[in-house]
Amino acid sequence: MRKMRDSGIEWIGKVPQDWNVKRLQFCLNEQNIKNSPVKTDQVLSLVKDKGVMLYEDKGNQGNKAKDDVSQYKLAYPHTLIVNSMNILIGSVGISDYFGCVSPVYYVFEETKESDIKYINYIFNTREFQKELRKYAKGILEIRLRVSSSDIFKREIPFPNKLQQIKIANFLDNKCSEIDSLHADIEKQLEILEEYKKSVITEAVTKGLNPNVEMKESGIEWIGKIPKNWSLPAIKYVVNNLVCGIAATPEYVDESEGILFLSAQNIQNDNVDLSIKKYIPYELHKKITKNVKPQKGDILQVRVGASIGKVAIVDIDDEFSIYVSLSLIKVNNKILNTYMKYYLSTDTFRKNAELFIDFAGTQGNLNVADLKNMRLPLPPLKEQQEISDYLDDKCSILDGTIRDKRKQLEILEEYKKSLIYEYVTGKKEVQV
Repeated sequence: MRKMRDSGIEWIGKVPQDWNVKRLQFCLNEQNIKNSPVKTDQVLSLVKDKGVMLYEDKGNQGNKAKDDVSQYKLAYPHTLIVNSMNILIGSVGISDYFGCVSPVYYVFEETKESDIKYINYIFNTREFQKELRKYAKGILEIRLRVSSSDIFKREIPFPNKLQQIKIANFLDNKCSEIDSLHADIEKQLEILEEYKKSVITEAVTKGLNPNVEMKESGIEWIGKIPKNWSLPAIKYVVNNLVCGIAATPEYVDESEGILFLSAQNIQNDNVDLSIKKYIPYELHKKITKNVKPQKGDILQVRVGASIGKVAIVDIDDEFSIYVSLSLIKVNNKILNTYMKYYLSTDTFRKNAELFIDFAGTQGNLNVADLKNMRLPLPPLKEQQEISDYLDDKCSILDGTIRDKRKQLEILEEYKKSLIYEYVTGKKEVQV
């Protein structure tokens, strides 16, 4: 076992006795070459966990590239690209391309004594990211910026170049294996989620009896339904269907206010209170004067990419809702569980997509349109049978899905720990 010594740097801890600890200014050179006159119009982008890619390949993520690329920086292959505003969450990667990047990016090249892949792994450790956080500046948490001069002042564990290369190559192989397992589990999750949707859709549009006589619904995305089912508009099976307050309220401390829910509180078919906001009691009284949310009601996300997410209220607390949510109070013609299941189907989503209004920055589903949408409706007894069947079936599937997500978390934790242990020399690459 090799001898270790204290590095003198808290985030690093002990390092092998023959390793150095150096400031990054001696391990990297910054390239700050303006793309003027324009040498390339190939814009590069950096996507967390995916690395540096061509802008056109990244899809609908992040900011839009400017048409005038003369203000951008040149980036060459085998350079380290760092997003100054997302560095704290690991937005760092090595470029394989010649292109240009936004001015918010830093471009670093290795020195004769450093290996760029090894340093990239250091940037991707949680411990180094926490160290950088101490020097971040900005008003918003999600847009904290770290200057290149502050980055250069940070000290890192620095073995000789041959050792750096050996560690980086080892981590390339190990991380590739972990990423492959991660991708397999994500694919399994995708299949499970799709299967769950299909089970729900089949039950709430066709029923549980495969031999029942069917009839045409007259609606393309619903198809045939059992002969004894009706097809009412949603407005005929609800007592109230309203959206929340449109104006962003003033928030107060928990001791002074009432719980205030928005789209972010609807997660995995449940009301998620991991994030809580509160509004003044007087405002809550004003908002809920005509319709008061309560346990057993249905909340549905009506704006943004999460349109259609739905949950039955299972909390006793008083609360109000933001405009991003619709509140649905069913009448005695439909069970709230059956309504929840139907609203979570792809069948409903296909219908809703015809009415989503994209006039603003994000799409929204108007309450008036939701009221006029039709849904396949069996008798109450059959609704109960379908709901009970789906409760049991989805409970099993949800348990499997939770297990798969836990596996992903464990893999991520293992990968992060592995990188840290090797780039700080606490574990040695065996020949």
